Amino acid sequence: MGNKSTKKVITDEDLDYIAKHTAANRDDIKAQFDSFLLKHPDGKISKSEFKDMMQACYPNAKADNLENHIFPMYDFNGDGSIDFQEFMIVLYLSLIHI
Repeated sequence: MGNKSTKKVITDEDLDYIAKHTAANRDDIKAQFDSFLLKHPDGKISKSEFKDMMQACYPNAKADNLENHIFPMYDFNGDGSIDFQEFMIVLYLSLIHI
């Protein structure tokens, strides 16, 4: 479920959805959203930003794998960018397995 427009605020509906699908509480989600907007003022992570971010964390990762296999796992709605809701869901799903 991704946001279709750029959001500068997080709605109660967004908070409820993220809280329901993660282990985060509403206050933590609000704090994460504020941090997300500082790094991504337009409310979205582009494919190139995602690739750069992932390569900083995983320097040996192949760019092709990041762009063609990992990025689509985050971009649920297929709009070519990752919004906060998409980012949080995959982040928390990933942490379950660590």
